[in-house]
Amino acid sequence: LHQQQQQQHQQQHQQRAATGALLHFLDSSMDQYKALLEVVRGAGGQRLSVYRCCLYLGDLARYREQYEERPRKSWDAAEAHYRAALDADPRQGSPHNQLAVLAGYARRHCVALYHYVRSIHAAVPFPTARQNLGLLFETVHKEARKREHLLAAARTAAAPMTSRQRTELLSGLCFRFAYLHATLALADDAKPLRAVCDPLVARCEAELAVLHRKWAVSGDLQLAMVVACVHSIIEARRAKPRVAAGIAEDLAFALAAVSAGLLSVGGHDLTRPDLLAPLAVFLQWLRRARDVDLDSAAARRLWAAIGPAWAALIDLALQCPRTLERPQ
Repeated sequence: LHQQQQQQHQQQHQQRAATGALLHFLDSSMDQYKALLEVVRGAGGQRLSVYRCCLYLGDLARYREQYEERPRKSWDAAEAHYRAALDADPRQGSPHNQLAVLAGYARRHCVALYHYVRSIHAAVPFPTARQNLGLLFETVHKEARKREHLLAAARTAAAPMTSRQRTELLSGLCFRFAYLHATLALADDAKPLRAVCDPLVARCEAELAVLHRKWAVSGDLQLAMVVACVHSIIEARRAKPRVAAGIAEDLAFALAAVSAGLLSVGGHDLTRPDLLAPLAVFLQWLRRARDVDLDSAAARRLWAAIGPAWAALIDLALQCPRTLERPQ
């Protein structure tokens, strides 16, 4: 027993020494890339060189945090470098893939879904982004078996909520949203889809409206949801049962209707200008999309929701005429 304890102690010592050496190597590498980045920027360096330095710094920061012994991980440094890489070259899909990986570490499935989609549709896609998205969907489905309460009957109410209740509702909404897209992506039979997905679509719409009224959902998160819906519509049309695309369209229209309904209360001022971007992105895509049912029940709810905001939107358009495209 004493000998086993000694061996265990020796192994732990060797492991700590190896980890320390690795962390020292990562720190030295980061210092070198930071110095190189300063030189490149100081010389008015090419966009691609700045992009690569920032991307590699993000990878090194991520590796360092993985091996750092601390009870709670923080990926802020890696995220900042990946976002700097995107600023340097927005055409690249690799930073989005890495941001999705970070979101996966934190089990922020909705954010991970968004970044994988952006990585897939980037001008320079990350080679395995589509496979990585498939792995995320499998992870969400496995997790759903352990978190069945998140898919149970809704208990949404507009009554006053504590901060903790809002956080829990938002977390549940994001998981259900990711689960919906995972279900559509993994579907191989049209028969049970409506029975499974329609109640979740209605629940996501109701919960999003409640959370928006409590200012618990950012415009960025709403935009991420819209982008994910557009991706699911496109993917479902390629190889999935037609009903899968219909469900994705219903979800997209429902989310857009929530945004439109909160934009204005009928006056000439936008009460929620932060929701204009996700709505505009969806409508812009809709103008170019084909075979989308613009007279479905979900679509009609969107057109009705936009009505009260027309005056405010027209005023905004008159103030910014150069941002508008002429109708085709």
